[in-house]
Amino acid sequence: MRCPWVHEHSRDDHSGKARGGGDDSSAALLPPTGEVRLGAFRCQHAHCVGRTILDVIRALPYEAIERAARAHPAAYQRAVYRLALNAKRDKP
Repeated sequence: MRCPWVHEHSRDDHSGKARGGGDDSSAALLPPTGEVRLGAFRCQHAHCVGRTILDVIRALPYEAIERAARAHPAAYQRAVYRLALNAKRDKP
C-alpha cells in the first residue's frame, strides 16, 4: 500500500523520490483479528511509528470512506465507534 504520509518519508538519494511511495513493502494494512477488530497499519519509516489504522482512516478522502462504508458496513460502524471513543478521550 502507499503510506498516506509518503510525502514525509526520507528521499532516495538516486531518484529524489520519497521512499515508500508504494513501490516497496515499507507500509502495510493488516487484516482484522479477534483482538484487533479494525485491523492494523504498519509503516517502517521512523516518523510513522505509533500511527494507527485510525490515523489512516482520518487521512482517507471522503470518497474512499463512502465507498468503504457501502462495501463493508459492519467494519465502517466499528471504525466510527472507535473514532468517536478516541475523540471523547482526547477532549480536555
